[in-house]
Amino acid sequence: MKRFSPGKLICGIITIILILSCLLMIAIGISEIRDSASVPSYYLDEEDYISTLQQEDYMNLYDMTCRDCIPDKKLSSNIKACQAVARYYQAATLYKAYVLTGDNLAITRQVQQMEQYAAQTGNYSDYVEKINQLLELDSLHTGETDTN
Repeated sequence: MKRFSPGKLICGIITIILILSCLLMIAIGISEIRDSASVPSYYLDEEDYISTLQQEDYMNLYDMTCRDCIPDKKLSSNIKACQAVARYYQAATLYKAYVLTGDNLAITRQVQQMEQYAAQTGNYSDYVEKINQLLELDSLHTGETDTN
């Protein structure tokens, strides 16, 4: 019968403990990854959207909309309308930039997107006019007509 030396026995026990620790850490990591995919977004709260919209913080609203893109998530009509306002703001901002640079093809595309998003704003359609005033789009449009 072979006898194990105390050094080999201790190394064997330490090896088994390290292997079990690694397996446990892998299992915990997999569990964390699964849990993170199922955690609802902070921004799905309707009150957050409405509050941000009422503060007219359109950049933050657009940021919330981009971060809250979870496929197959059911959103309330108010959240969808707030997101449409945010997307309108983004499209209107790009429209202004394209008007200032004279990119007519991009201008046409942005006008179409702005009309699409404006139609989706529902009860918050008054924010479309506020955005137009904020970005001074009426004066841009007037100036564009004068040059053509």
